Amino acid sequence: MNVLEQDLKFRYQLLGRMVQDVQYCTRLIKNAKEENREYDFAFILDNHLWGARENHFKTMRDILNSFSNDEQIDWYSLEEMAKDHSLLEELTGMSIG
Repeated sequence: MNVLEQDLKFRYQLLGRMVQDVQYCTRLIKNAKEENREYDFAFILDNHLWGARENHFKTMRDILNSFSNDEQIDWYSLEEMAKDHSLLEELTGMSIG
């Protein structure tokens, strides 16, 4: 399924879901590190991010760029996405698509 071919409502909803996935993974990994628990971070990301490690942020970027000026959202930006992406890479020590 090409998400960019879906209607505006679908893309808004999917982007919201994807942002929540990132926030969930970030919390889960931060908690694991604070409690010195061993976790397979690749497993967490591949199973809790909608697009897994390889495609999640690329799809988010594509969705954000698919909105016209009139359709732009105010609750998430490319800059916030870049910060989230960098934070997850820093926390996991992994390269994320």
